[in-house]
Amino acid sequence: AGTGKTFVSTVLAAKELKAGNIEKLVLVRANEPLGPSLGMLKGSLFEKQKPWLAPYLPALLSVFSLTELQYLMQEDKSKIEMVAVEHLRGLSFNNFWVVGDEIQNISYEAMKCLLLRIGEGSKLILCGDIAQCDINPSTSGLNLLLDIDESFAGHKPFKVVELVGCVRSQVAAYFMKAIELLEADGG
Repeated sequence: AGTGKTFVSTVLAAKELKAGNIEKLVLVRANEPLGPSLGMLKGSLFEKQKPWLAPYLPALLSVFSLTELQYLMQEDKSKIEMVAVEHLRGLSFNNFWVVGDEIQNISYEAMKCLLLRIGEGSKLILCGDIAQCDINPSTSGLNLLLDIDESFAGHKPFKVVELVGCVRSQVAAYFMKAIELLEADGG
């Protein structure tokens, strides 16, 4: 928690887009609310996805001005696109960078679908922490990826990077450690 997974990944991808090295940046988040849902949101699909986009905004705004970002996200010619997990089927990502955030909260089936969307010239960056899983960890798609990592160590086309520590704040680091200790004690 708080290591900068989303920020660093999104900045790297945004810089690639700005440099013209990729055609599009696709942002994917688990569209699972935490707690009771607020219900249906008004507006277009883009407007409905704004709450899911919020964690990416600080990183995007460190690379693009607000005007540039709004232009890049225009629905008719978007260079930065938010895709809900539920809309992944049938897509192919070619020469795109895809950043998936809170990936520990997507299902095994959704992870399988996401992994099979990657086309030529694309990179898939998945950010997640199984310790922050809000769904049943045994059904988490992140566990599928970690199992693949463990089982096929010799010939895999991906890397797992583990970030350690918490840079969000001392208070967040305190609570992270306290929760780990409580969970280790079965409490």
